[in-house]
Amino acid sequence: MVSVLNEFAFSSEIFSLIAESDCGWLDGACFIFARALEIWLDGKIVCLVRDCQIPEHFVLKVGDWYVDAEGARCEAELLRSVDRWQCAYALRTLDDLTQVGIDTADILRDEIVSQHLAAALEKHFGHPETQDLGLVLNGNRRRR
Repeated sequence: MVSVLNEFAFSSEIFSLIAESDCGWLDGACFIFARALEIWLDGKIVCLVRDCQIPEHFVLKVGDWYVDAEGARCEAELLRSVDRWQCAYALRTLDDLTQVGIDTADILRDEIVSQHLAAALEKHFGHPETQDLGLVLNGNRRRR
């Protein structure tokens, strides 16, 4: 199933923001996307950390929602979506990562791209209330 946020994120106009980075919103540029979501919606960036203490994926936590380029999900759905990687995961804030000594220096960041993306998200989706995120960002999911 594809969410309306996913369709937006991978549209040629939006995806072109990271075209030179040689990665996508879900495989290398997830922090840039999470930061854009944070600028747009507030919330707190959290990281899925593998059991071997490797940061794997960044998402934004807003209320009970976890949001990334795939859409808005509850914690159980998010963790189910990474089951395919066959590792144990923990959700940690950026502060938690620093406190336990997990290195984030190699995480791809680009504040300018995050700001442009946040403005595009605002223009496209408006500013939804937290309780409406699932409906607004997931919309009517359709099969790929």
